Amino acid sequence: LAALVQDGRRAVVLSLHDLNLARRYATHVLLLGPGGPRPGPVDAVMTEDALGTAFGHPVMRAEVGGRTVFVSG
Repeated sequence: LAALVQDGRRAVVLSLHDLNLARRYATHVLLLGPGGPRPGPVDAVMTEDALGTAFGHPVMRAEVGGRTVFVSG
């Protein structure tokens, strides 16, 4: 899929509930939850506060092996 969007003329739309897969592969996300939809670049939208509110449970961000991961808080 990544090869298909390299030229910028195509996009891939995908629905995920796995925060770490979304963080790893997406450039932009649409976070749905209380307070309405939050669209934007991954780093701007996928914050601990926003994810915790959307999922109704604390979420912590950590760096593991050079990657950003989210874990249940």
